[in-house]
Amino acid sequence: LAKITSEVATSRNAEHHAKQVLDESLKRQVIERAGAAIESAYTSTKSGTALSEDVGGKMLEVSSRGRERKFGSMRDVMSDVTDELQRAREQQRPVAGMNCDFWAINSYLNGFCKSELTIIAARPSIGKSTLARQIAVNVVGREKTGVGIFSVEMSKRQIGQCLACSQSRVSLARLRRGRLSDDEAQRVDAAAQSLQELPIYIDDTPGLTIPQARSAMQRMSREHNIGLWIFDYLQLMTGEGRTTNDAVGYISKNLKALSRTFDVPVVALSQLSRQVETRHDKRPQLSDLRDSGGLEQDADN
Repeated sequence: LAKITSEVATSRNAEHHAKQVLDESLKRQVIERAGAAIESAYTSTKSGTALSEDVGGKMLEVSSRGRERKFGSMRDVMSDVTDELQRAREQQRPVAGMNCDFWAINSYLNGFCKSELTIIAARPSIGKSTLARQIAVNVVGREKTGVGIFSVEMSKRQIGQCLACSQSRVSLARLRRGRLSDDEAQRVDAAAQSLQELPIYIDDTPGLTIPQARSAMQRMSREHNIGLWIFDYLQLMTGEGRTTNDAVGYISKNLKALSRTFDVPVVALSQLSRQVETRHDKRPQLSDLRDSGGLEQDADN
């Protein structure tokens, strides 16, 4: 500051010098957090994994402060709107967002759109995970883009078995017992050969946290063209808060933020409360979303 004020006689380069000040401030914050991280590594009782997640989250917080915030005038905004309209007219896409190849979902949601959080909720064993996996396969086939799956409930091997059985129309129970006919075994093998070529990437970290998810999303986005993220399922993720409602609310709020940060659609699976079973028609309502009213307000669909 002393150097700038002693040398600068005009305000012509004010913006440049303001950026210099911000840059030095960010360096100082990095030094402070790095020092705190070193001290924590020596004294904290937390595990190395937990410490590294904390440090990563704090560093990401610093980097986000350094990003330039751009405010859009209505001229710029409307220019983007007309450009998007022109692209849509030229492409004549069946839906605005990601085409999941399910007509009813495409019709209702207009596809899975960028920056939107969609919740798929149902009671256990209704087929949430099966639907989500098929959406992933369909999006990859239709959109020629990658899909990232965070599976907190099932391992990568289990997901692979379910996908192979689904594509080959073979019983998962018979596959696991090894009681397949020659024809069924050939169909499973053919399905596996086809599936292994698909750009679907699976993270099966148990008790997944938001910092872990953000770090994995950054890495996968750099290495692969990810157009859709799926979380299965959010009540098994690890959130912050004194109560389960607080933790689920924290998770849903951050999943929405991640969809905007990465500018891709995020699909999260959720459990329903048992309240739906007491109704005559068994028809679920928004209030049946388990553990948090935050899901209702954070989700776009």
